Amino acid sequence: MRGHQAVSEHLTPSGSARYRAFLSYSHADERWASWLHRALEGYRLPRQLAGGTGRHGALPQRLFPVFRDREELASAADLPARIREALAESQALVVICSPRAASSRWVGQEIRSFKATHGEEQVYCLIVDGEPHASEVEGGAARECFPAAIRFRVGADGDLSDQAAEPLAADARPSGDGRHGALLKLLAGLLGVELDLLRRRDEQRRRRRNQGWGVAAAALIAVLSAGVWYSNAQRLEAERQRDLADTRQQIALARQLAAQSARIRVEQPAGIELASLLAIESVRRLDTLETQQALQAAQRLLPPRPVRLAEGNSNAAVRYSRDGRVALTDQGNRLGAFSVPEGRRLWEAAKHYDSKLLLTPDGCCVLFFDAGKRWQALRLDGGGEMQPPPAYLSVLQSLSPERTRRMDFSPDGRVLAAGAQRVDTATGAVLRDTAPDTEALVIFDTSGKLLARHRGRDLALFSANGAEPPKRLELAREATPRFSPDSSLLIAMGYQAMEIFDTGSGQRLFGLPCDGPMTDAAFSPDGKVLATACGNAARLHDARTGSVLADLAHDRPVNSLHFSRDGTRLLTASYDATVRIWRVADRQEVWRAAHPGYMTQAIFAPDEQSILAAGMGGIQLWPLAAQQADLLAELPGAIWSLAASPDGQWIAAAGVEPQAQVMVVRVSDGKSHQLAHPEQRVAGLAFSPDSKWLAVPQGRQLEVFPATGGEAVWRRRQGDFPYAAIVGSAFTPDGQLLVATTGKSVRGYLRLDRCTVAGTGNSDDKPCTTRELPLDPFTEAKPFFSTDGQRLAFDASVSREPTLRLWDTVGTGESILPAQKASDIVLAPDRLFVATTAGGSVDIVDLAGRKLRGIGHEGWVPHLALSPDGRYLAAGLTDPVSRAKNRVVLWRLADGEEVARYARPGDDGPLVFLPDGRRLAFSEGRGLRVVSWRAEDAVAQACTRLGRNLDCGEWRTWLRDEPYRTTCPALPATGCRP
Repeated sequence: MRGHQAVSEHLTPSGSARYRAFLSYSHADERWASWLHRALEGYRLPRQLAGGTGRHGALPQRLFPVFRDREELASAADLPARIREALAESQALVVICSPRAASSRWVGQEIRSFKATHGEEQVYCLIVDGEPHASEVEGGAARECFPAAIRFRVGADGDLSDQAAEPLAADARPSGDGRHGALLKLLAGLLGVELDLLRRRDEQRRRRRNQGWGVAAAALIAVLSAGVWYSNAQRLEAERQRDLADTRQQIALARQLAAQSARIRVEQPAGIELASLLAIESVRRLDTLETQQALQAAQRLLPPRPVRLAEGNSNAAVRYSRDGRVALTDQGNRLGAFSVPEGRRLWEAAKHYDSKLLLTPDGCCVLFFDAGKRWQALRLDGGGEMQPPPAYLSVLQSLSPERTRRMDFSPDGRVLAAGAQRVDTATGAVLRDTAPDTEALVIFDTSGKLLARHRGRDLALFSANGAEPPKRLELAREATPRFSPDSSLLIAMGYQAMEIFDTGSGQRLFGLPCDGPMTDAAFSPDGKVLATACGNAARLHDARTGSVLADLAHDRPVNSLHFSRDGTRLLTASYDATVRIWRVADRQEVWRAAHPGYMTQAIFAPDEQSILAAGMGGIQLWPLAAQQADLLAELPGAIWSLAASPDGQWIAAAGVEPQAQVMVVRVSDGKSHQLAHPEQRVAGLAFSPDSKWLAVPQGRQLEVFPATGGEAVWRRRQGDFPYAAIVGSAFTPDGQLLVATTGKSVRGYLRLDRCTVAGTGNSDDKPCTTRELPLDPFTEAKPFFSTDGQRLAFDASVSREPTLRLWDTVGTGESILPAQKASDIVLAPDRLFVATTAGGSVDIVDLAGRKLRGIGHEGWVPHLALSPDGRYLAAGLTDPVSRAKNRVVLWRLADGEEVARYARPGDDGPLVFLPDGRRLAFSEGRGLRVVSWRAEDAVAQACTRLGRNLDCGEWRTWLRDEPYRTTCPALPATGCRP
């Protein structure tokens, strides 16, 4: 074929071959491919040759079928599985050679894949453009028509060698063989017959076809029919090309939307809703890892939909009732009370602009003075006056409002400090003061045993009972005092600096300067961390030394600070029109809400299920139950083991820090209860098939608890060698409990007990059946149960030979597989998924131990999970360089493609699919996340947290000429006109 060389006749027919030939071509040569495909499949052998014998065996009447891929692969990462299967099942490869094909990545991959499987001599070339071997001449690379995989030999591993190959080519160019001559050369090689014989027979056929009017008329009809067919084929091809162009346009638009979403998210925090809407539109057009990552990133910062309680102003303030069910709003001249669960107004009253809000000691009422400067005590539940009126109310009526701007009740509620006055709340009597100062203000510490009285730069500390003489402190500037939670420290906060004093000695410990205004300060509940609002940052200090721990940066000055009850989170409000929540441990921002105006105050609810914020942006209430869309619950410590109940109602989590414990979390609302408090680390958790019981193995003991809570109803303790330990448990489909025990001592063994758990009682009342395998001394076996409990895999060393064994847990069947050093194994009915300790790959092996294929990855996989339908595999990846890059990935097993990814910095804990297969639960620090990873679920979840759709201007900016439609159908549309 090429130059002087004839077509090789070494095509060996295979009984398993499905296709006569595979067409490999660049989609720029689509017309040549269409012609050749039709010509090969449409060619009929002359009758004299059909049924005879060629070099490849019996000659067929037609070369059918010939595989031709009609899809563009530009966005793929590798050859699709169907292409690889077609290559493997084809007898020959026909490459349409042109400069476009020579530069095509996919043509090269198809050639290498075919050569690696079938060898070099089964490849045929059809030159349609360019010059063969032009790249061997200086400056001729652009005209080269042969791909590199044609010019060089390919090894069995599919890699190119440097050994030149001799391509077998037919030249369809007018200067060569022409179309028909090239076709005959190809046919001769594919059929295994001599080219001259085929030409003679073809010529004879042509002459016979031209004989007689009948043959001529039939030929004319055939030509006309072919013209109609060709026209129709061209029309269909044009439609396909238009559809392909539309698809490409949608892909480009989706990627652009994802990029714009990321830009807005970073550069315009207040535009997080717009970023989320663009990300949703991106996912709807192209469901890829790139677009899903954009939606995930936007959702992490998307606050829950707030409830706007009232208009705001620069002096607006808020506070919660003690039970957190009522929100009080101060708009300067208006006082409002709102139901937190329902977000509705309970009552409203007029108040004096200078009056501050104070709850009465019993928490039933709010104390303030009204527009007529008369003190009122109104009930939170209905706004009615407190009955009977408190005894101290008459004393307050006699004081001027200026002297009551700073009022405070003692922690026990028995004393009210109003300006310089201290009043007995039970009798209304004014308490005698040993050092009266009518202009000073008095505040209590958290215990009520210590008082601070200050005026200007004078500050004095008193014992509440007057037993100790006062300690007088000289301040460097006028400042506002505040006690630490344990009362051992007192801070005096000025405009641009703060002083810290020891309350026991009265000594000044240190000062904290600030370059900008210092507007607020707060101690963590344990008193170890002091947060200050210093300029554009919330600055964290060591409360005892004053050293700076971190700066939590805003874009404009910070106005308000508030720690959570456990001190793990800090809430900040700023002039940059945002309210943010920070994780104190790693200084990471975990939540943000943006406003149309700046915010001056933000506080957590007593139960921390909501946030109140006030400022020019209005008075807003945010529910925090869904502050992170996929955060189901936060547990007391790091998570070691996870299990999901078969009915999908519960997730059990075993923690190891700060102490071992087992928590059960309800999936519907995230509420949790402690089930057990084991003394040692828990070795896996297992729910019974009916979801009623949870098995908790730890050390040498296993207990079974009701999933809904309560005491253990079944217990088994291993009483043999001191080093024996229960290392795993599972339930069989019929509800029997499997207990795996290993003895890591002189006597090594793995024992599997199958026990009946019914009602309550000790395992001694219900004997267990036992199966045991002796192991080498001091060998510890690591068991892996199948998801249905019917098989057990474990790595074991017997007679110094490492093996991987499979046991049938119901019967006595056993399989011995090649040794596998595994960090985790998932057992499916027909295969195993093995995460090797060496990392780099998850191996998929059959039940005989033969490796089917592997899924490559970076890092090390300590945990795997298989979806209930067996179509997806999830893995927790530990980054080899930085644990901050740890992540959870999800692979589609059909092609090994990564379809979802979730960052979880610093965590390499367990993961588990929920029974519906649409949700995946995994640990992230102390958090338990449940993600809906399918695109339609992620979009639906995002829409529940949005308050609007794209408006007309945004749609026309980002979606251009597309007809307007709502991104989230449940939200109001803007009514855009075409």
